Amino acid sequence: MNMNDAQRRAAAHRDGPCMVLSGPGSGKTTVITGRVKVLTEAYRIPPEHILVITFTRAAAAEMKKRYLKLVSKTATAVTFGTFHSVFFAMLRQELKIGPDAVAAEALRYRFLEEALQRTGNAALSGRETLSSILSEISYVKNHGSSPEAVHSAACGTAFPAILNAYEARLQEEGLLDYDDLLTKTKDLLLQRPEALSRFREQFQYLLIDEFQDVNPVQFDVVRLLAAPKNNLFIVGDDDQSIYAFRGAAPKIMLDFPKAFPGTKVHKLEVNYRSNAEIVRAAGALIGENRMRYPKKLTAAKGRGGSVRMTAYRTRDDEWEAIGAEIASLIQSGRAPESIAVLSRTNNASAGLVRVFFQKSIPFTLKDKPFNVFSHYVCKPVFAALNYASGNRTRKNFLLFMNCPYHGILREDLKEEQVDLAALEKACRADERTRYLAPRIRTFREELDLLARLKLPYAMVNYFRRGMGYDRFVEETAEKRGTDAGALLRILDDVQHSARQQCTVEEWYRFIAAYTEKLHQAEKQETREEGKVVLSTLHGAKGLEYETVYIPDLMEKMIPHEKARTKEALEEERRLLYVGMTRAVSELRLSYCHEQNGKFLTPSRFIPEIGLREVNGQGT
Repeated sequence: MNMNDAQRRAAAHRDGPCMVLSGPGSGKTTVITGRVKVLTEAYRIPPEHILVITFTRAAAAEMKKRYLKLVSKTATAVTFGTFHSVFFAMLRQELKIGPDAVAAEALRYRFLEEALQRTGNAALSGRETLSSILSEISYVKNHGSSPEAVHSAACGTAFPAILNAYEARLQEEGLLDYDDLLTKTKDLLLQRPEALSRFREQFQYLLIDEFQDVNPVQFDVVRLLAAPKNNLFIVGDDDQSIYAFRGAAPKIMLDFPKAFPGTKVHKLEVNYRSNAEIVRAAGALIGENRMRYPKKLTAAKGRGGSVRMTAYRTRDDEWEAIGAEIASLIQSGRAPESIAVLSRTNNASAGLVRVFFQKSIPFTLKDKPFNVFSHYVCKPVFAALNYASGNRTRKNFLLFMNCPYHGILREDLKEEQVDLAALEKACRADERTRYLAPRIRTFREELDLLARLKLPYAMVNYFRRGMGYDRFVEETAEKRGTDAGALLRILDDVQHSARQQCTVEEWYRFIAAYTEKLHQAEKQETREEGKVVLSTLHGAKGLEYETVYIPDLMEKMIPHEKARTKEALEEERRLLYVGMTRAVSELRLSYCHEQNGKFLTPSRFIPEIGLREVNGQGT
């Protein structure tokens, strides 16, 4: 088995706690599988006493496959699994919990929708919003925190009530969700000493991969299982801890030697993936973090590699340039699947999807697609445009009639077709509602002007600014305690997509084609041959590509605007570091100065990387 000296020393560890700090591309899987081989062959540890835990089924399967290549095929008694699969096996063994006891994802979404209905928050609709709330519920369970202590960006102060209603639905059906597997396992080991003793006897040597992503509940279970011998071998990189939103706590790894006195520490500092210039640039960035273990990373490939920082005038220019360059690379013979574009958030790639669609660049989506046009904040916009285009149905009118508030009530609309002129006249004739007539007249005049504008971009802009929808969104978000900025950026993206469309009908045809393209991309395999990969920075962790593009190095994007503390900013820096170290040969970083007429500030991370900038088109 080929290992360098640092890898060999780490793999040879015998007993007691050991921490292996493994930089990007430094061969952590080689060390883990090598150590299992050493334990079973050199130290004669029975394989059934060894437990290897990682975070994904794919990683566990790959690790087992590589281990079996090193040893006899009969040595399959070593347990390889994810935290959830291993903990579920424990619950099945001790509590006789069956596979049907865990709520499927579709059922979780349904229960959450019902919880929103029960708590009077049905307006918080849309797949993206539900996904955000479920992520926040997951954080509470994984971190062991109080729902009242969580500031929910998705549902604000309503979060505790929504969580309680969701939990009630699970209990009514006698079900657990995915994260309950962790909390129930912790409860089991604390409440049943005899079960804990059995598992300690079974798993005498624990190896944990990606330890920087461990959350407090997982760590509590690991500590219980490892005691008192503490044969705990952890491998990870504190510089790649990027899942705080799921409950991961990088401080667990930073404090590991304190929790386990006598811990042996090994560092894997040779990067076998990226060329030297990429390793240098990424190292300069991450070196600005203070809460980390110091490392001296070097590239096994020596000199070489290409890193570029490009500034563009507008975000349109940035997207167009990236699309044109990738199209040129593919035309020159580059395999599309060797290219990736990594964005900070799912919805940040929407503009690139449009450009790829227009340029016929084949692509696949690493993450579940975010369709900006289906977000709940967009529904009133489309409803108003539909009204202006002739759709006067009551159902359509209800979607936007009080965004902002005009004083019109549902019971005022007695016909299936809405006639505002008739409603105004009726209000003038009734002394009780006469005060509403001027409001309705103004509203009718605004809608008439909206219809005369014709161009979709101008229509959206007028509805947002002229008719007060942006102000309504900001006020509603403030009342709910949610993030108005994120909602307004979604509206910016929607408005931006209308810029090149001449009619509402033409724009709607584009939206339909775009939505279909997203559905097709969602069904494809992530690394399907012949397709450029679009991914979030989070989704790209553990992967590598010959050429990596990272756009949007602007304040409020990278770093994200929610990163308001020192700890959060360090995580944003780690996230960019993870993205940069996915590149093998070419790394393309970029930012722009404005979008939709709004000035954007370059990211504070740009000078830290220390690159000479070049000007792109439109600057």
